[in-house]
Amino acid sequence: MTRSRSAGRSRSLGQSIVELALILPILLLLLATVGDLGRMFHSRIVIANAARAGALEAVRHPTSYVDGGACDANTNRIMCAIRTESEGAILAITPSDVEVTCEPDPCAEGLGNVVHVRVEGQFTLITPFLSVFFGGSTVTLNSTATAQIAVQPIVTPPGATPTPTPTPSPTPSPTPTPMPTPDPSASATPTPTPAPTPTPTPVCFSPTADFNFTPSTGKKRKTDFNFTDLSSTTPLCPLTWSWNFGDGAGSSSTSTLQNPVHQYQSQGTYTITLVVSNFGGSHSRSRTVTVTP
Repeated sequence: MTRSRSAGRSRSLGQSIVELALILPILLLLLATVGDLGRMFHSRIVIANAARAGALEAVRHPTSYVDGGACDANTNRIMCAIRTESEGAILAITPSDVEVTCEPDPCAEGLGNVVHVRVEGQFTLITPFLSVFFGGSTVTLNSTATAQIAVQPIVTPPGATPTPTPTPSPTPSPTPTPMPTPDPSASATPTPTPAPTPTPTPVCFSPTADFNFTPSTGKKRKTDFNFTDLSSTTPLCPLTWSWNFGDGAGSSSTSTLQNPVHQYQSQGTYTITLVVSNFGGSHSRSRTVTVTP
């Protein structure tokens, strides 16, 4: 009886080991697959954030880009912003993975000018199982960010007035006038000339961009979205506004009004970017809106 029970236990243990040996490779494959998908998702986020960082830098410095060049604080600030955003990530971004284009070309500061920053990267799968679904072990990931180039305003400091050009007085014709005899006892009393009071020039600091919009969602070709500027600036330092509504509709997708209204023609999720500028610099803020059919 005891020998029978021992034999039964041995058979159960052996069966468990065999089952474990069969299941373990499947479990390891599933874990590797989940890990690969997680790495790919993280790489997609890195690519998107890098493109957005490059576009935001291009808003302020649209000409600071060298095609295929490495980061340089003087000549290639856009690449520096992309490198900083992707530093330490799984997916390495090289200068050859970055493309910067503008409308119109070449990139320059101007109202309504738009910059596109495209970042691409090659992601390598570890799990052969996923290669079947992605057409190979190497997957190309890319993202493009679009923003409107900021325009630095030309601000005349308050109190500064142009110096008038004096109008010459006609010179009278000379006539013989007897010279008066000077009185030696008389002394001239000078008339003091009051000094002009200087008008202080304000110091403008870089503004802070912010805005909201209503309604929060809407329908294509029906809903008018009202955008309200909430930006702040230094007193006596006026702002200029540069809006990009993110739908790529040319000049109709941009505005320089403080509180514009925009209607989307297609459904989708769009990124709205506001760039505000004053004499001290510029700043941008982005929000997203969803448009339904």
